[in-house]
Amino acid sequence: MSRSVNPWAVQACLLAGLLLPLGCDQLFKGEKGPGLARGTDQPEAGEALRSSGFKLGALGNATPIRARADRESPRLGYLRAGAQIERSAEPVGRLGCPGGWYGVRPRGFVCAGELATTELSHPTLKVMSESPQLNQPLPFSYARVRVTTELFARDPKQEDSVHEIGQMRRQSTFAVVGSWQALDEEDQRARLALLTSGQFVRIESLVPVKVTPGPGVELAGLELPLAFVTHSDAKSYRLGDDGFAPVAPLGERSLLGLSGRQKLVDSERYLATRDELWVRERDVSAVRRRNDFGSFVKGSLHWADLDLTTGALVLYAGETPVFATVALSLPDKRPELGPHLLTCKHITNQELTPSQVSGQREIHDLAWTLELEGGLLVHAAWWMDGLARHGEGNRVALAPSDAKRAFDWLGPAVPQGWHALELTRDERSALIALH
Repeated sequence: MSRSVNPWAVQACLLAGLLLPLGCDQLFKGEKGPGLARGTDQPEAGEALRSSGFKLGALGNATPIRARADRESPRLGYLRAGAQIERSAEPVGRLGCPGGWYGVRPRGFVCAGELATTELSHPTLKVMSESPQLNQPLPFSYARVRVTTELFARDPKQEDSVHEIGQMRRQSTFAVVGSWQALDEEDQRARLALLTSGQFVRIESLVPVKVTPGPGVELAGLELPLAFVTHSDAKSYRLGDDGFAPVAPLGERSLLGLSGRQKLVDSERYLATRDELWVRERDVSAVRRRNDFGSFVKGSLHWADLDLTTGALVLYAGETPVFATVALSLPDKRPELGPHLLTCKHITNQELTPSQVSGQREIHDLAWTLELEGGLLVHAAWWMDGLARHGEGNRVALAPSDAKRAFDWLGPAVPQGWHALELTRDERSALIALH
């Protein structure tokens, strides 16, 4: 359920200055009103949107954008609290929305009220003004809880104060969108980090998340098959008269060119590299080019191919492979094989509760989430290091930079200012084929 974020006074210098490599201007920067992507306007809002210059701000954690000026109409996507997007100068209707339905760019309607406002001076819009960084491995700065710590909310009975509403477990991670200094329940001045939910944790309980570069590679100039080394004890081997003899250790995540030849010796399969050495198949994730393409592959369609056994993922334009990587983790239950259409794209998933992400820790703001028919999710995982592990529910986890590459490649772009895009049936052409 979407929740509006309570207003408060901003008083602090920043968490970024204390914890993360950002400054005040970056964390609390106001929306500059960039031009929005062109699209199909709703007839009743189109002319107003082209010339109005007016904006609407989101107050809810997931403020819905509707296909029509009606709460029962399909949702096209949602806005994150603090976002500002261009709107029609006047409401286009008030059915079920006393504050009025406004047309927004590039399409759809938002109800002004509890979850959105036309008053751009609203405190929530000032405090939550940080926009996602769409050219970075993660869209926000993230922090990890090093010790179990209190979770605070603003105290509505006392200005400049917070009260405890729960706890956040050790190792939990979340996006940081601002900071505040306020009095805790013992009247001590506390330095607090702001979550996307509008809640707070103590800055001294946090450490910054470090993003590890993903193993993914652009395939321009590279030929398939390739292999990613997935085990830290992997070695190369030379084939002689006495069988396979180890030559040298191979670094985990290193990339090998394969010749396509293989041998089975004592139930152990070996793959030949292009430099006449061999590797054990169980030490690598092999990336093989598809030879049989389904009827869904047409023209230069952007799609992805995922091997549920090895974790290898290849992005294709039609029948041409353009990018390859290996997943950090795979579903613990094998989903239905074949093509799965993309249904929704979330810059960060504001609707997935932490308990659905991991049973061991709370993972908030799941980045670059691709939602597929059947419930499978593909997303960034900044808390994992190993490759091709199993046991992650109905989810495929990729390194942040690789997840961003897949997010950008598959399906239409999330409109500027939006936080998620739900694809209509007519838009569902991008897919991930599982085998």
